[in-house]
Amino acid sequence: MNERHEPVEEALGPEEIAKRADELARIMGEVAEREIGKELGTKIDELKGRGRELAREIRARRTILQVEVKDVRNEEDGTIETVRMDTGELVRSRRMTTDERQTNLLDLRKRKDKGKSDS
Repeated sequence: MNERHEPVEEALGPEEIAKRADELARIMGEVAEREIGKELGTKIDELKGRGRELAREIRARRTILQVEVKDVRNEEDGTIETVRMDTGELVRSRRMTTDERQTNLLDLRKRKDKGKSDS
């Protein structure tokens, strides 16, 4: 149906947390060295920004990934399910809007009419 990329939260395992902690320590060391050397500019700001992001992920033990998802119509219960393309995992489910239900009725009618003309 509607394929796209969107952010999905995912838990971090112990190894991933340890990698992020190592990277955070390296970044903070590099920032300290650059500040001592009186370097100014965007590189320090970039490093600090990445450091804040890593610290947040380590504290939360979660990260946000951009993953490919698609919307799947569940006609039986009248919902649209957003599913990850890489794992098949359900991201969320919502009720179809009135327009989406109406579109479904029109599609069914077209298929029914086409079946009659093929006979």
